[in-house]
Amino acid sequence: MSKREIRLSELDAFRGLAALSVVLFHYTTLYNERIGYDAKLPFYFPYGGYGVNLFFMISGFVIFLTLKRCRHHTDFIVSRFSRIYPSYWLAVIFTATVVNAYTLTSLHRTTSEIALNLTMLQGYTEVRHVDGVYWTLSYELLFYTFMYLIYRFKFLNRITSIIFIWLSLQLASILIERYTGWFPWKITLFFILGYIHLFAAGILFLKLYEGEKNNSIYLLLLYCLLIQWVKGDNIESIFVSAFFVLFMFFVNGWVKFIAIRPLLFLGAISYPLYLIHQNIGYVLINALQKNHLSAVSSMTITLITILLASTVITYYIEKPSMKYLRIRLHNLLNKETTGAKEQG
Repeated sequence: MSKREIRLSELDAFRGLAALSVVLFHYTTLYNERIGYDAKLPFYFPYGGYGVNLFFMISGFVIFLTLKRCRHHTDFIVSRFSRIYPSYWLAVIFTATVVNAYTLTSLHRTTSEIALNLTMLQGYTEVRHVDGVYWTLSYELLFYTFMYLIYRFKFLNRITSIIFIWLSLQLASILIERYTGWFPWKITLFFILGYIHLFAAGILFLKLYEGEKNNSIYLLLLYCLLIQWVKGDNIESIFVSAFFVLFMFFVNGWVKFIAIRPLLFLGAISYPLYLIHQNIGYVLINALQKNHLSAVSSMTITLITILLASTVITYYIEKPSMKYLRIRLHNLLNKETTGAKEQG
């Protein structure tokens, strides 16, 4: 196995860690807060939600790497569409079906809400998500869009300057909101001003990974970290700082030991696991509790069930559909491009 492959395996292990931490946060802390276990759990995982921050950093790394490898702009569109939508459509339908059939009415969604969720655009409206974790997908889509535009306008080689401007806008939005008590939430959302420092950090770590180790990269990483601390959540900032250290070790090849099979497996199934675990998990835990199983048994059985379901979705739906869509979409787009050239 090459050095590059080992390092990408390490990144997949990070993804597995992030997914597991989010699941444990939802099944211990958040479930207990929103619905409640019949008895106290022996442990809670209150900081697992910060795994989302790690996901955003991984996304910055991977998306910039994907764009650098694209031979044509349609490659990126096909790659992202085939990666995120098939599993997501299944997750929306699966989650809505399970949740609406159960008695936890706070989780129920209407037909129109489910329909809009299928577009993945509900986060830009006031329509409720079918599952709470879908809020992050709104930011992912916006990041993909901005990066695609940067690629199309041939500004990838100016990404450090763009990051500096973007981070400065983010810092300005934080300070304005702090000292005036208000900043337009739509601007914060559509320009990713709540999280762009994390996506940007992923891009900058890729540059370090590829050997571009100059002072401007390190200064921009410090700028990202400064913004995180200025945001004001000290616990979150401690975790994000730890993620920066983890990435620094990663780009220098110092955490090869983390690429172990259990974490690589979790990394492989992380997207379906993330999409289906929360509300379906809440329904399963609640149903098991009503059948007099202990809190620990209910959570453990639910976790195993969701892991199995995520494995089935990954290997029998996600991967085959991704392969099929990429072949079909590439053929379709190539025909259209050829036809346009012939007409021209």
